[in-house]
Amino acid sequence: MIKKYLSLIKFSHTIFAMPFAMIGFVLGVLSE
Repeated sequence: MIKKYLSLIKFSHTIFAMPFAMIGFVLGVLSE
C-alpha cells in the first residue's frame, strides 16, 4: 500500500516536472 502510494507520488512529480524540463531544453537550444 505504502509502496503503491509512493510510486504514485513519484509519477505525479515526473508529470509535473516535464513542462519545466521542456522549457529548460528549449531555452538552452535557443540561447546557443
